[in-house]
Amino acid sequence: MIDAFYFQRNAIRMELKNSAAAGTPENLDLVVTNRRVEDRRNRILLLRDDTLWKRTTINLAKVENTDLIQTAGVEVEDRRAAFIQTTGGIVKVVIPLVAGMAGAADLGAKCKAFPTQPCDLDPVRDLAMSKQGGTKTSGTTTLSWTEVPRSALPAVSFYGGVMSQPSRGLYYAACRGIDIILVTPTTTYRWTGKIADPRWLDFVAFPRKGNLRMHDQCGVSTTSEKDPTQPLDTVISAAVTQAIAIKDAIEKADKGDAK
Repeated sequence: MIDAFYFQRNAIRMELKNSAAAGTPENLDLVVTNRRVEDRRNRILLLRDDTLWKRTTINLAKVENTDLIQTAGVEVEDRRAAFIQTTGGIVKVVIPLVAGMAGAADLGAKCKAFPTQPCDLDPVRDLAMSKQGGTKTSGTTTLSWTEVPRSALPAVSFYGGVMSQPSRGLYYAACRGIDIILVTPTTTYRWTGKIADPRWLDFVAFPRKGNLRMHDQCGVSTTSEKDPTQPLDTVISAAVTQAIAIKDAIEKADKGDAK
């Protein structure tokens, strides 16, 4: 096993805070805290699935005190010139634990006292998001969310078979945009950001050598370095050299038999 991790969800806290200095008129700001949290329904294991001819090293750095991926360093060690063979898969993923998702909460009840009191949301659960975009209003607050990317795979398909196949990359919870509007008698506030929805999964390919970096809210960036794998002419040269060595050894053996 290489390592284990959870897919990401997001927890959002909305609150009005006074940003004015002491002794000055009140100045309220909408403050939204968007935290990455573990989706503990499924813990994902990365299992090595290299061939004898290539080996991939993957080092996962986690968000502190979580099993969420912060960065993934990747490097491929190419052994084809030594073994004169071709490459196979890199990793498989399996899931040892499956638990049910809690039922959807009522947003109106959870945020009834907002904005006089903070409102804590688990958007994926509390907004009962479908694959398409949508909007929900509670009192003076409106939350809108975007459709998941068209490239996203339903998580049920991943758990149903894709997870057991060798993969040359990493699956992660798909990103969707979220927009929060609060209307008060004096001001309209707006906050726009992103959240991860682990019911749909996106995919990013591993570089031959480089890093994957997970974004603070949602998403991933890839940094590639020089490809460490050997060019085809090196492999062919090794094969030719090996063939010549075998031929010479056979000829020497034949001469020895003839004496």
